[in-house]
Amino acid sequence: MINIKFLIYLFTIIILFFSSIYCIFIGWFPSDSILNKYPVYADYSFSESGKINKFFVDVKSRVFNGDKVCELHDKEFEELKNELSSQIKKRKMTERALLNAINNGATINFIKGLEAKNIILKKEIEEIEEQIVLKNQKLIITFDHEFGGTVQKIHKNKGDKINTNEKVVTIKLYQSYYSTFKILSCILIVSLFGTLYFYKKK
Repeated sequence: MINIKFLIYLFTIIILFFSSIYCIFIGWFPSDSILNKYPVYADYSFSESGKINKFFVDVKSRVFNGDKVCELHDKEFEELKNELSSQIKKRKMTERALLNAINNGATINFIKGLEAKNIILKKEIEEIEEQIVLKNQKLIITFDHEFGGTVQKIHKNKGDKINTNEKVVTIKLYQSYYSTFKILSCILIVSLFGTLYFYKKK
């Protein structure tokens, strides 16, 4: 006569065993195809050549999504920032002059002239800000992994000249994908041995 309880026990053991093996291989020994899909390490570089101006991290530093990692020195970028600062000051002065002209009853033509100057300065500031944003994207390496990571290796030093796409920093990524399978493998192994133990006890 078929022992139903034994078959259920055997079926449970088989499922727990193969599920454990699967989770162990995924979590602890992932294949190349899985590593390509869920990388553990990421190399960061610049999209243009230049001289390294600054590192915002050290080896073993924890980094989070959006954190700055490294910056290139660029003369044009510094000039743009100085120009932006200068134009903002000019606009503030123009706005003060415009307010004084309105309050003190200056001529309409004079007020209109200040208003036109203010509009021009506003447009110039917006254009410079756009240029800075575009430059900034090329001159600053920004970490872009949602789960964060740890700086594994810094391949260059401050002041070093680098080429386009030359490796600068390697970061170990925190992957919830592997952590989930590691935890599952532990739970399944405990469940497997627990099932074996309780069956032997019976």
